[in-house]
Amino acid sequence: MFRHLKISGIYSGYRFRLLRSLIKKGVFMKNLTARESEVLKFIESYYMEQGHSPSFQDIMVHFGFKSLNSVTDYLTRLSKKGYIEYIRKQSRGIIPKRIPTMPHIPLLYEIPAGNLQVLQSLISDIQEQFDWEAMGLDNSDGQMFALRVKGSSMINRGIRDGDIVIVRMQPTVTERDVAVVRVNDTVTLKRVERTPDNIRLIPENDLMEPIEIDSANDVQIIGKVVRLFRRDI
Repeated sequence: MFRHLKISGIYSGYRFRLLRSLIKKGVFMKNLTARESEVLKFIESYYMEQGHSPSFQDIMVHFGFKSLNSVTDYLTRLSKKGYIEYIRKQSRGIIPKRIPTMPHIPLLYEIPAGNLQVLQSLISDIQEQFDWEAMGLDNSDGQMFALRVKGSSMINRGIRDGDIVIVRMQPTVTERDVAVVRVNDTVTLKRVERTPDNIRLIPENDLMEPIEIDSANDVQIIGKVVRLFRRDI
């Protein structure tokens, strides 16, 4: 169900920090205008810091564009030049192609399939096996763990099958957060919406329907996704 991969600690940590620094400085940006470079740097920095891409509104506000058409124009140019994957008609369908990832990180668990007891037994061991400092994360309180995503239920948030998400353990989330949720004996990645009558687990995939849960006793929020990393860069 899971396996551990060797972490080449110092080298992989240095490479990650160096690549992240170079991206923020705009190195390797070929055939881009000054403004295109600024937009790309904003998208990549936002993606690294927030764990998902900015919305059109985020980009428009940040650069002071007068309309969303300007955002669309820049995204189209960056997509044609190969710097981003631009999925139209999705609120956060901007996927940078150069986001730094850790090529040697432990595969700790796969969601949505899995037994909660197995997940809980892993968390205590994960803290020493994951190179948090190399990932630019402070896990001094031991409240974060990593999971590998299985499936495409959150694709509209830029989370793909095989991605690795960093999760902070917490018992509550907002309706916009991406949460790791236990439903009976399985663990899944969804948004959580509470209604007077039930709880809805909402995927970010146009081909999938929300899951209605009648009893709150059958649902436990394990944590909130705070970062995302990809291995196929």
